[in-house]
Amino acid sequence: ITVTSPTGEVLTTTVKPDGTWSVTPTQPLPDGAATFPVTATDPAGNSTSSSVPVTIDTAVPNAGAAPTVTITEDANNDGYINASEANGPVDLKVAFDPSKVAVGDTVKLTANGVTQDVVISAADKANGYVTATTPLPASGSTLDVSAVIVDAAGNSTLPGSDSAIVDTTVFSGLGIQ
Repeated sequence: ITVTSPTGEVLTTTVKPDGTWSVTPTQPLPDGAATFPVTATDPAGNSTSSSVPVTIDTAVPNAGAAPTVTITEDANNDGYINASEANGPVDLKVAFDPSKVAVGDTVKLTANGVTQDVVISAADKANGYVTATTPLPASGSTLDVSAVIVDAAGNSTLPGSDSAIVDTTVFSGLGIQ
């Protein structure tokens, strides 16, 4: 198999017994639509040619910048979720530059090791954020949250993160005079 990349680089490989093959260009490929001419030659010297159209997409969502992750329950952002802030599941917000994401990009939000995918809708893009929830961990635990944005081509931003210690201790009957 001989493949010519849009940069003019000629790549060759041999078909595997299962019929598959691959080549990896050594030169950077420009973003956008491209056509790769491919020629297959059998051991007897017979050849056939075709062209393979592809779209090259290396653009990273949110211009590569980490999204801003906020644990909403930590209302004063002091790093603690106290008893008055802890009401039901924990609300999470992941903010981004709406001009640098696309509808259909996925926010991969991980809270204490559990990942959920939130697909950016037109409304989310217009708002500049997505929201999700996660269970409130036990008092004394730390809630660690991180998020990346991934586009359809698999390009990913840097991770954004937030954390808070859950302390729902209620003091009563201290007998202070």
